[in-house]
Amino acid sequence: MSDKVDQQEELEQLRNELRLEKQKSAQLEDECDALASEILRLQEELKSKSYGQRESEISSVPVMETLEVFIEGDGNYTKKKFCQIQNACEGKNVICVAFLKSATAIGEESTYVLCGGVDSNLNCYQCIGGEKLFTIKLSSPLLALDVKDYLIACSMMDGTVAVVKFDPMKSLINQEKEEYLQLIKDHSKYVISVQWSPCGQYLATASHDKSVNIYCKRDGEVFVEKVKTIHFSSTPECLTFRCSQPGILSGSVDNMPPLPPSTSLSCCCELIVGLRDSAHLVCVDCISFNERRLCLNEQEFDTHVSFTPLMLSLQPAGDLLLIATDKNMHVVMNMLTLKRVRILASHASGQYGKPSVCWDLTGKYVYSNSEEESVVYVYSVASGKVVHRLSGEHTAIVRGVATSTAILNYGEVVNVLATASYDKSVILWT
Repeated sequence: MSDKVDQQEELEQLRNELRLEKQKSAQLEDECDALASEILRLQEELKSKSYGQRESEISSVPVMETLEVFIEGDGNYTKKKFCQIQNACEGKNVICVAFLKSATAIGEESTYVLCGGVDSNLNCYQCIGGEKLFTIKLSSPLLALDVKDYLIACSMMDGTVAVVKFDPMKSLINQEKEEYLQLIKDHSKYVISVQWSPCGQYLATASHDKSVNIYCKRDGEVFVEKVKTIHFSSTPECLTFRCSQPGILSGSVDNMPPLPPSTSLSCCCELIVGLRDSAHLVCVDCISFNERRLCLNEQEFDTHVSFTPLMLSLQPAGDLLLIATDKNMHVVMNMLTLKRVRILASHASGQYGKPSVCWDLTGKYVYSNSEEESVVYVYSVASGKVVHRLSGEHTAIVRGVATSTAILNYGEVVNVLATASYDKSVILWT
């Protein structure tokens, strides 16, 4: 009996020792993460200073400090549902979502949520209450949406791009009239991505016909006019813009590295294209159409294709490019140093996944869907870890995410996240 008691005491002692070792291990891991972050911070600081000494003549316009990537946010990301729009696309799967901001005749600001999907409609709802305002019937299912200055760009499965003009001074029912619609049929296969430049002067479309079109904004009956078609040997999957005009918030970069020379006096825009089966992003100047390549690998000479970029998103008012990939990870690249600074890898997004990501408006957090999950992951860019999961509301996979600000009851301005799901609904979160 005494031997059995001794064995139990020895076993309990070993368990206590194991528990202490686990605690020490966790503490060491946290210390290692902190040291790694400090090393990266010092490296970024050194690179930023050394480059600034060599290229100080490029621009005197201040940019967001590189070191801010390592500063944790205040935890003020969206956490709770405040509105759910059921059957947002007439009972069909919802694929894409975006926000439209409008000023009324008396100067008040309103925020609407737009969505599209298998129903082939552009649907517009109020953020508060979820009341439908209008529906515009288009030619095929919508794959992507983007909005700039009352112009709504919709890319579709049949290769068509629709540009819809929202007129806040007209009654909402009039938005459905043809005078507010331009249909563009320049692609022969479905258009996977559509993006306005932050300055609003350019629109770009990427199609699986292996081409990208650049359009310039026009006044009059034609809202945009094509100025360039770029053909690729591989399939473009995503695109985004960055602009050098001071005050542009969506990822403006005015120091290092410089954008290509441009003759534009108002805004220098560069289009960034992500391609399948390529180790580089292709950057195109929107005036000269000169191209340059940015390596996606750690080493510039490495031509191995590690992943395919499926969505690109520039940090608000910052220098970080978020690259959603098909390898169960998102890569955060510093556009000043052209180096990876974070890997976000708690979600799932495989070869046939459809990742959707967006930045929190603070630039400190990233919202991401996950393949075959009804959950939205909230990443902290500073730590690279998941700080929250928006779960328990959608009942099928989340297909699209978007962020904006909205004025809720009593005039409170809040950050809002919209999530579109195959459960046929759109949820708004604050």
